[in-house]
Amino acid sequence: MVEWMWIGRLLSLRVLVGIGLISYSAYLWHQPIFAFARIRLFEGEPEWVFWLLIAATFALA
Repeated sequence: MVEWMWIGRLLSLRVLVGIGLISYSAYLWHQPIFAFARIRLFEGEPEWVFWLLIAATFALA
């Protein structure tokens, strides 16, 4: 039992709890954001746009 206690401590870290709280909302937002970006940018997104879309996803989540 003692060897599993570190998992509970790891999963209770504030950062991981915060990610867990917004993960489903981010999952729901990413699909339309990336789909509209693919429609708008026919030749593909540059890398900086990809990172901007990820930031927008988490901001909306």
